[in-house]
Amino acid sequence: MNIYAERLNLVMNGIKILDEVSFSIPDGSFSCIIGPNGAGKSSLLRVISKDLSGYSGSISNLKPDQMTYLPQDLVAPPFLSTIEVVKLGFFRRSLTNNEQEIESLKLLESYGIKHLAFHSFADISAGEKQRAWLAFALAQSKKIIFMDEPLAAIDYTARKNFFTLLSTIVHSGKTLVLVTHDIGLAIEMCDHLIVLESGKKVFEGTPTDFQTSSE
Repeated sequence: MNIYAERLNLVMNGIKILDEVSFSIPDGSFSCIIGPNGAGKSSLLRVISKDLSGYSGSISNLKPDQMTYLPQDLVAPPFLSTIEVVKLGFFRRSLTNNEQEIESLKLLESYGIKHLAFHSFADISAGEKQRAWLAFALAQSKKIIFMDEPLAAIDYTARKNFFTLLSTIVHSGKTLVLVTHDIGLAIEMCDHLIVLESGKKVFEGTPTDFQTSSE
């Protein structure tokens, strides 16, 4: 199913954060929400993922069992290993502890960090943490994944590799909606863009159309 919004408005502390925002995110797409700081990107993601209320307008009636939302500043409980963080994603699934460990190791192997499974999560790098959080999201087995600025703390090469990893997840049948400041990688890797400025949607469509409209 497409994820849609019609005439979303959001006011917080007397400031208009979202202004008549409408869009339709295609099912099975890798969609990026881009724009300058303060454009309303994170607020829009929180609204459509049901993490933020108080808005007017209409949005898709997504259920909790359809989606997972990874905010920008996720913090794991202290003293957990990497695999224990991933296993938190199975909390609503009927798997034994042994089954959770097997599935977690498979996910970590898929994302190139199986060797860090029993390392302290606090001690691994920012890029490795993002891969572990992605494994946590996939452990929940949801159709739709919302991610807010997962690439802010990692270098360009790690960001490019992470985008490539996200593309493989979309190709497996997921819908991925990502907020990012990295416009270049969004244009290169995503297939659907939503551009915000000062709370307004100023563009929606393919990266190719966006580049054409910017010329």
